[in-house]
Amino acid sequence: MIYLDSFCLSQEKHVVYPYNVLTTKGLEFIKFAPITIFYGNNGSGKSTLLNVIADGIGLSNKSLGNTNEYFNGYVKKCSHEFEHPLPAKSRLIRSEDIMGGIIQNRKDNYNVERNLQREIKKNKLFNKEFEFAQKIWEKLSNNPLDLTEEERFFASRCSLQDNNMAGITSARAEMIEEESNGETALNYFKDMLLPDAMFLLDEPENSMSPKFQDELRKLIHGCACYLNCQFIIATHSPFLLSMPDSKIYDLDSYPVQEKRWFDLENIKIYYDLFKKNERFFENRTNQ
Repeated sequence: MIYLDSFCLSQEKHVVYPYNVLTTKGLEFIKFAPITIFYGNNGSGKSTLLNVIADGIGLSNKSLGNTNEYFNGYVKKCSHEFEHPLPAKSRLIRSEDIMGGIIQNRKDNYNVERNLQREIKKNKLFNKEFEFAQKIWEKLSNNPLDLTEEERFFASRCSLQDNNMAGITSARAEMIEEESNGETALNYFKDMLLPDAMFLLDEPENSMSPKFQDELRKLIHGCACYLNCQFIIATHSPFLLSMPDSKIYDLDSYPVQEKRWFDLENIKIYYDLFKKNERFFENRTNQ
């Protein structure tokens, strides 16, 4: 599916951002595919270009670090054409959004843990006794007759037979299960990439291992092929760059050109690394 058909960039030259980034690329007209990728090294202008497009078509979640007083003026000098109306569910997703969610989870867990410690102190329980107390609580819930003499004494001392322990166990249940950053990022995209929408993704592979990057590749490609989604992605991930039928703009070339993923400079660096060490992989395979 193609919602955004094309985007024309202003060629008016100034020495201020974002003019000094985008007007030096020799890029004026962008034609989009169901999956369009902006590739380039750090500082190539990938995120800037993505933010300009997002702002130009009305997706306001642009990165504050990529804007200034001249940004809106530049965007107004650009133009675009839609092939189909932009769905309301469309959005710009930045790597900062995902990291912000990870940090918020940790803050929430910290607050729950702090409240939990207060409950423990209120019930005169030491931290080392907490797990023991939980086991007793489970026995009380299932079969109180199974308690040993020591457990009965402990239960009576801690008033486990009333609701004092309920506050502790319910507080523990409020804890958000913390995953690795990569797992959190991948699950974020599984929740956010909805059918019939357009998504602008700014380096979505951040924090992801190669395995998770490959899973993200399959997710994005599946959404584009089967769920009427369009993607515009800023990335240098070889997994995302290798998605079939993607249109890739190389922002490291002048003027900016469309390229095949295996012709990109950074992909060749990966290839050279593995080719140079090919014997190690062959030896492992033969063992």
